Amino acid sequence: MVLAMSAAVYRINRGPKEVEEWLQIQKLRHAKEKVTELHFYFHQRLNGENPTAVTEIGRVQGLYAAASLEDVALSGVFKFIFREGEYNGSSLSVLGNNPYRLLVREMPIVGGSGIFRMARGIAKFTTYFREVPSENVPPKYVTVEVNIVAMHC
Repeated sequence: MVLAMSAAVYRINRGPKEVEEWLQIQKLRHAKEKVTELHFYFHQRLNGENPTAVTEIGRVQGLYAAASLEDVALSGVFKFIFREGEYNGSSLSVLGNNPYRLLVREMPIVGGSGIFRMARGIAKFTTYFREVPSENVPPKYVTVEVNIVAMHC
């Protein structure tokens, strides 16, 4: 999968010392919650040779499993891992049911790292292109628009 978004390159300092300082209860009690809105596209090649694509600012890593007896739906757990821009070194974790036949669907943000520590929120997925070999088979290739609203410390 590919995240396509342009931004400047920064690195988040998240060594053991910095994480320990961030976790101090006194600081955490007074941490102001932030809201971040993200908009990008990802491209996914699901089978064939090299089932990947070139990454521009990050990657999506995770897995899907069959999640329905009545319809073709997938349950997914994956991370958007940012490698460039102001979110470099950060990630957002997504977990939930993904009825991929629907053109528009949503999944919950259940966590994050780096800038997105303690994240929660929603990810809305809109499929714009999919190459489907047959009705009961997942698509070979998809282009998906992603809109995220994440609350984090």
